Amino acid sequence: MLGDFFATLAARAVDDQARFERAERERVEREERERRERIERARTDRLQKEVTAWQTAQRIREYVARLQIHLEGVDPPDRDRLAEWCAWALRRADELDPTVNISRAVGFDDARDQYWSPPRPLY
Repeated sequence: MLGDFFATLAARAVDDQARFERAERERVEREERERRERIERARTDRLQKEVTAWQTAQRIREYVARLQIHLEGVDPPDRDRLAEWCAWALRRADELDPTVNISRAVGFDDARDQYWSPPRPLY
């Protein structure tokens, strides 16, 4: 009878150990899956921001090009002021554009991605 008790106790310990190991594997796998998902969301978020910056830069360039078409018909003091502003706007577009200012394109690998969380709503 005492032998049965110890045999049952040993079997339960083995079962408990197996359950613990399985739960630990599942936890590690879940955490890794969640980490990969956070990285994917961060990359997608960054990509969308980079595309938005590129589109903004393109719109600025298009706007400036339209203004420059009409510069010839503007009186000299205003033309000079507007030409200077157009030059500034084009420089700003280049600063915003990740295809021109390559430092704005973070790219695929950013160590901070694994810590990404969605933006909190402003209340």
